[in-house]
Amino acid sequence: MGCLERGFLGGNGWKACQNPAKSVTFGRFSTQIASKRDDLGGKPVKSCTFGRLSPYPNRKQTVSKTKLRIKGDVKSVLKIYQCVKKFGAISGLEANLTKCSIFYGGVEDTIKNDIFNHIGFPEGVLPFKYLGLPLISKRLSYVDCNPLFQKISNQFQEWKKHRTLSYAGRLQIIKSIILGVQIFWTSCYVLPSKVLQKIDDLCRDFLWGRSDHSLKAPLVSWDKVCTGKNQGGLGIYSAITWNLATAMRTLWYVHSNKECLWIKWVHGTYLKESNIWQVRVKTGDSWLWKQLLKVRDKAVNLVGGTDMLIQIGYGNSC
Repeated sequence: MGCLERGFLGGNGWKACQNPAKSVTFGRFSTQIASKRDDLGGKPVKSCTFGRLSPYPNRKQTVSKTKLRIKGDVKSVLKIYQCVKKFGAISGLEANLTKCSIFYGGVEDTIKNDIFNHIGFPEGVLPFKYLGLPLISKRLSYVDCNPLFQKISNQFQEWKKHRTLSYAGRLQIIKSIILGVQIFWTSCYVLPSKVLQKIDDLCRDFLWGRSDHSLKAPLVSWDKVCTGKNQGGLGIYSAITWNLATAMRTLWYVHSNKECLWIKWVHGTYLKESNIWQVRVKTGDSWLWKQLLKVRDKAVNLVGGTDMLIQIGYGNSC
């Protein structure tokens, strides 16, 4: 199967034309694509996920990143591309070739060349990123988190240019800007301990003004800094603590069966007749699922049992 990732519709893969988009119904466009099934060699489009277009015609129009998976041949690609061109004519959006890619699986080089000659989308390299996050199915490694380190380091380097920045200012940057980056990543992954330690090291060095050219010693230990103000700390959330908290939030979503496609998939694949507090790790489980269950066991032992943990989740004090 050929896989088109951000190949046609995407917040970064599309740019607005001069004429603002008018009313567009995505369901109608989806129906047009579905109607092409008989022309795609008997195989329907596997998935079409469309972003939301702003209902306000006077605002700049953007469409969220989207993935289309179709049969990997020239005829199928051109059929879908015709629908996309029609969508562009109606909406005023056009493909930005510098930000679009096409990904193949088991497709011959001659077919790849033919597809490129017809639509002009370059071949992407796996693993690709979505909203800045690496999309991988294996264990998340330290190297996979390099974009996270780079983003935090760039923020720190930018603020280090302000030589008059006080300790209070540095503290606020860590609490606001850097914490936001942490939340974004930890909401999607259970980060490895080595990665969490690196994040804490970067924040500690920035707080105390330590760099390659200035080896300032920390005035207070990082463990003390990451305690509450009523305990003598500065109220910073350690990356390790925040990682645990966001993982527990995910577990609670599974427990409460939140209306979310991924949660529904977890219930149908991993839980079935069981629940999140009783299910055990099995051979073949994904790395992320195993990490979530490790966090669950750690939290259960910390509070003294599953019943107590559930009470805390419902807002009852322990």
